[in-house]
Amino acid sequence: MEHMKTRTFITLALCASVVYPATAAKHSGAVPVHILALNDFHGHIQADRTITVRGQKLPVGGAAWLTGIFRARRAAQPGTLLVDAGDMVGASPPVSSLFRDEPTVEFLNMAHFDVGTLGNHEFDRGIPEMRRLWGGGVSKSSRYYPRPFPGARFPMICANILDEKTGKTLFPPYLIKTVGAARVGFIGAVTGELAAVTSAASRKGVREIDPATAINQWARYLGSHGVHSIVVLLHEGGTQEPPTPEGTLTGAVLDVADKLDQDVDVVVSAHSHQYTNAFRGKLLITQARSYGSAFAAIDLTVDLASGDIVRKKATIVDAVHDGVKPANDVAAMVKSYEDAAAPRINKVVGELGADMPTDRGPNSLLGALIADAQRESVHADVAFMNPGGVRAGLTKGKVTWGQVFTCQPFNNQVTVLHMTGAQIKTALEQQWGAGSGGEARATVLYPSGLTYDFDESQPYGARVQNPTVGGAPLAETQVYAVAMNSFLAGGGDGFPEFATIKDRSLGPNDLDALISYLAAHPGVIPEAGRVHAASAPKTGG
Repeated sequence: MEHMKTRTFITLALCASVVYPATAAKHSGAVPVHILALNDFHGHIQADRTITVRGQKLPVGGAAWLTGIFRARRAAQPGTLLVDAGDMVGASPPVSSLFRDEPTVEFLNMAHFDVGTLGNHEFDRGIPEMRRLWGGGVSKSSRYYPRPFPGARFPMICANILDEKTGKTLFPPYLIKTVGAARVGFIGAVTGELAAVTSAASRKGVREIDPATAINQWARYLGSHGVHSIVVLLHEGGTQEPPTPEGTLTGAVLDVADKLDQDVDVVVSAHSHQYTNAFRGKLLITQARSYGSAFAAIDLTVDLASGDIVRKKATIVDAVHDGVKPANDVAAMVKSYEDAAAPRINKVVGELGADMPTDRGPNSLLGALIADAQRESVHADVAFMNPGGVRAGLTKGKVTWGQVFTCQPFNNQVTVLHMTGAQIKTALEQQWGAGSGGEARATVLYPSGLTYDFDESQPYGARVQNPTVGGAPLAETQVYAVAMNSFLAGGGDGFPEFATIKDRSLGPNDLDALISYLAAHPGVIPEAGRVHAASAPKTGG
């Protein structure tokens, strides 16, 4: 029992809160409103995450434990609303993804979420599948569990994604929730970089408008109807350093936040998988990392006379298991999917000679392994892998199908582009932002069959130096076969040069390519040192 108390104390020490004081001295009446917010859950319905606190590894997250936490808080605080800021599905572990992420929506239903919005990964399987998952229907492409699915029992809202044919929003733009006598408006929006982080095929039939413009349109509409307490569910993020309420928040979320109507009180952000608990003027902005490891607990006070939020406070709470009773019904649901998926997930498909963690550096062993597998699968000269497509590491020794799937969950096709050396050079320069003036960014591709130096002190367009293919200098006019996943081949992650290449063909599924490579190369350790920094990296250009 003493051990339990100690760990609980550590958990509480992880929480942080900020308060913006009420400006009105007196209120004719006030209503407390409590919001619990998740973001970037990515189908992690199993309790598969830990955090380290003072040398102790503590389990966090998992659908059953989160539901237990939420139910307990709702029982203690009437007027609590559950919300999400997108990417609840997509890039998911196999226990969710094999079943088209229906298990994750079941969890959200069982936890009684009130409202959610779209993230970029809700688009992964295209608009028809998005509509089916959230609105209900039978999946036509699931081999594992085809059945009628009821969809979500709560509304999805998104103000900045429009149907191309009708010009109307794909989902309702807002939702009004009444707590006691207080009305709170929720407006949803997805990142303004949607086109850069999704494929054109996945967005077919819709168009995106600027998130701030869309949010303000509906904030003013709500205000004209007497709703002045407004919370935005925004799938856009930033970075707060240090990750405490005193830290400085930077990033794309502020580009939106700084344009928002004064009636907007809170932004529940997402997308960057970071801690956020900060004020921008009177605007409270939160984000609770990712994968269900934490959630944002937001406490609001609504003045009934003005309809405004006059007090706001947020705490980013680590979703540790200590002192929590997991929800048995949700645990049983998760286990049913685990049992159904186990034969496939546990099948050994290969062996690695070294640990290969996720690593955003250009010489990631895991990135090199995936690029090598794709190059070999289509007998290409060169291959590229994008860091964002690598979702989990692999460990030394026997590797299972489930581990490989968790690493590569997107079901992309290996695509071969026939590119000149000059076109390859242009694409490599786009690692630092095409046409951006050379702003450095963390999207350095993992190559196979190609080596080069880079110098970030040089202007954009001249940073890639001494590229070689197969040991020979890259020839500008020579045509090379270049392999990559279909997302990257469509210009994803900010590589528009790839999308311009018309001469292309399709190879195997990227997961199958990696599994075949592991089977053919037992104990493989990729060759390292393919990319070399010619000078110390710097920010900007």
